[in-house]
Amino acid sequence: MTIDVAEEHRMIIDLVEKFVDNELMPLERAVMEREASGEPVSLIKEEEATLLEKCKKLGLWALDAPEPLGGAELPTTVMLAIQERLRRTVTPFIFPPDSPNLHMLMDVATPEQKEKYMRPYAQGEMKSCIAISEPGAGGDPAQMRTRAVREGGEWVINGRKIWVSNVPSSDFVILMAVTDPDKGARGGITAFVVDKGTAGFNVEREIRMLGGARTYELAIEDLHLKDSQVLG
Repeated sequence: MTIDVAEEHRMIIDLVEKFVDNELMPLERAVMEREASGEPVSLIKEEEATLLEKCKKLGLWALDAPEPLGGAELPTTVMLAIQERLRRTVTPFIFPPDSPNLHMLMDVATPEQKEKYMRPYAQGEMKSCIAISEPGAGGDPAQMRTRAVREGGEWVINGRKIWVSNVPSSDFVILMAVTDPDKGARGGITAFVVDKGTAGFNVEREIRMLGGARTYELAIEDLHLKDSQVLG
């Protein structure tokens, strides 16, 4: 893909290309050997830590996060070019943080949630995942069955989620549940923020995907959350 970008943005894209060539591609052999032995296509902690430290030194960090959060606030076209460069290698790596969840937090999180989750997330101190899809429904929100009901001043959630990525490494999960069945997908679904290790949030099984990737099925059983964990 060829796009017209400002000179300072072209320099960042060129830096990403060098990072892929010099840091990610040399790890491909080890990554593929682990995949051939039945392990996920992933980096070990030492490899990831080394890469993250190099990202900080090079300024390849929070690339589309707002400047007040220490980000570069790059435009979407430049982020697309960066993603294309990263896809030149099988070594699984993204420059933290994961953009879609970051922008959701930016758009709808309360000031308290932004301080607790978004700021450390943007700075690479926390990781997250999002749980939307369900068995028998996939990603169709109109078929979502996970329910959140009010009981004694709390939210109690029950249901199942499937194909959730990055669960083991996440510090918090953005969980979607139906709060108004009459409205359903048209305003009846609420997002909650669930901290790692919360009782009632269970990893049911690991699902092997094509290319050595792993996703997870979750069992949500009497998960009690406070109003402060409603996203937005």
